[in-house]
Amino acid sequence: MWITKESAISANLLTETIEFFDAKLAQVTGEIKKTLDNAKEIIGIASQSAGEARKELHKRFIEMKDNQEKTLLEFKTNIRSRTNNTEPKWKKGASRKNFRRSRPY
Repeated sequence: MWITKESAISANLLTETIEFFDAKLAQVTGEIKKTLDNAKEIIGIASQSAGEARKELHKRFIEMKDNQEKTLLEFKTNIRSRTNNTEPKWKKGASRKNFRRSRPY
């Protein structure tokens, strides 16, 4: 019974964490898009150098977004790959001698 509750709590916590980071990523993406639109208005559309500057700015924003998505994906896979270690502390790394000493009969 406790194992099922523990696994349910673990799954719920994992789901909520991933949803939280997805929401944060969407918020950051919205801010990046807003900044990009503001920069386009400031730079202007007419000149050739403005076009190159827009391309460079757009490229940098895409790189920032890709880096954030990659970091979030790594975080998600790290959380999902963790396993719960339910072995008692006295069993971890205990030799047979120590085990016999603590349990004589």
